[in-house]
Amino acid sequence: MDGILRALPYAAIPFLFGFILENSGNEIRLSGQYIKFGAALSGVILVLMSLYEWSRKKHLFQVHFRVDLELRNRLCANLPWLLASQLVSLVLIGWTRARLEADPDYSALAVFGFLLGAISISYFAFKLAWKRSAIQKHYRGDNEGFYLRYEKWFFFIAISFPLMTALIAMFGYLETARLLLSRFFLSFCILLAAYIMHGLLRRTVVIAPRRLALEQARARRDANVKARREKVAAEERGEIPVPKIDTESIDLETINRQSSQLVNVMVFIVTIIFLWSLWSNLLPALSIFDTVDLWKYTDEDGKKNAITLWNAMQALAIGIVTWLAARNLPGFLEIFVLKRLNMAQSSRFAVVTVLGYIIFILGIVVAFNKLGTQWSQLQWIVAALGVGIGFGLQAIFANMISGLIILFERPIRIGDYITIGDISGTVSRIQIRATTLLDLDNKEILIPNQEIISSRVTNWTLSNSVTRLIINVGIAYGSDTERAHKIMLQTIKDNANVLNHPEPSVLFLGFGASSLDFEVRVFLRDFVQRFRVSHELHLAIDMALREADITIAFPQLDVHVKEIEATPMMIENTPTKPKPRARKKS
Repeated sequence: MDGILRALPYAAIPFLFGFILENSGNEIRLSGQYIKFGAALSGVILVLMSLYEWSRKKHLFQVHFRVDLELRNRLCANLPWLLASQLVSLVLIGWTRARLEADPDYSALAVFGFLLGAISISYFAFKLAWKRSAIQKHYRGDNEGFYLRYEKWFFFIAISFPLMTALIAMFGYLETARLLLSRFFLSFCILLAAYIMHGLLRRTVVIAPRRLALEQARARRDANVKARREKVAAEERGEIPVPKIDTESIDLETINRQSSQLVNVMVFIVTIIFLWSLWSNLLPALSIFDTVDLWKYTDEDGKKNAITLWNAMQALAIGIVTWLAARNLPGFLEIFVLKRLNMAQSSRFAVVTVLGYIIFILGIVVAFNKLGTQWSQLQWIVAALGVGIGFGLQAIFANMISGLIILFERPIRIGDYITIGDISGTVSRIQIRATTLLDLDNKEILIPNQEIISSRVTNWTLSNSVTRLIINVGIAYGSDTERAHKIMLQTIKDNANVLNHPEPSVLFLGFGASSLDFEVRVFLRDFVQRFRVSHELHLAIDMALREADITIAFPQLDVHVKEIEATPMMIENTPTKPKPRARKKS
């Protein structure tokens, strides 16, 4: 980074000077004392000068982090005198420490140098924290959240902690105060590095989805242009185009959220680890967790080991980190790894899902290991789970195993069009329990994974997307079959969506009850075209046959009435009408 490179030459001078003094013939030098002194000066110069360079106009804090102008002006105005005061303080402390054993009177000068450094740090933090409205404007930028919530505590600690170390030094505990203040400065360096890394990673996470969004926008633009051309051509032919289902686009909002959460978790965990390693040996209270025994277990060698509260806290932390990683890692991998490999959406989904399962299983194993759990102790749990799975959880477990088989064996993939029984649709999600199909009515249908493995499934797009379409045509008896054959064959060949290889065909297959039966067979590039091309071919064949005066037959039933002579038997069986009664005359 530009700020570090600018500050590096100035920071190298004190270190080289200390190295020269350490290797000189000075009688009062201590073992490695001058090198440590030079390294301390170099560290302070490197951090403060880098912070100054980042705060300047058109540099890191303005261009990438969008830090508030007032805060950048305060940093640029106060960092020079803070750097000067810290250099004077370190020079006084370093010069007097080498002479304290020979002359104890130098202790007062050492305390003065320490007070100068501690009070200047506290005053610098006060200058930044004064009128916090400007500070809060800064934290409403890209890194809003953690910094805004705890901003008051940050500045309270930054002001009060150096003053506390100054009081400790005044009471005669100079070495303790110096050690605490040096760790405080290192903590500031860790937090500053975490802030920089968090901002850069967040920026990367924001830019990567924008690039993906731009690529998808270009792909959609090209697809829309192609779709409009096909629609115009179809409308000219009097046809109705069928829209395609998009299965390759990526949910950028979900991926961006997952990646941001993963960055937050990673930066937070790394920061906590560094801060813990820095302060754990100085604060005895932090080691109390390792002295509280919760239970004991016997290992394979027969030795008893204690599980402490610290082990339980580690197991809990590992479990939380595992859950967050398994939940948010897919988005991170989708943007930064898998998308660059030019993998299909179905392959990326399978890789991310399986990797999430692996992370979860490994995290659980490590967490139980921290609690002293061994395989010999888990056998009865596994046996009990086996019995439970065999009865109550049989269906759930079968669906889970079937889901893993689907992900590894890949009989179906994201984007495939499949048929299971009387259900057809495009595979949109494959989860641990069920697979989601999106049918032609745009409804989502959940199919248990076990049913996919155990039932007969037709995958129209597994290894070869070419599909055959059959259209049955019946013409009236008495029609010229040879002419009808040529007309239908030429009609289907004129359709641009019909493939030449395999070659389309028209076959005269039989004499039906009411028609001469033909079968039209064509091959299409993918399954999505079936409905649209079927519509086009039906219209074209009907129009072509009508222009050729060839009638498409319809079911008919002829009734023939034949006149026959009456026989004596028929006459006898014929009922006679009763004679009407005569009316009586009154």
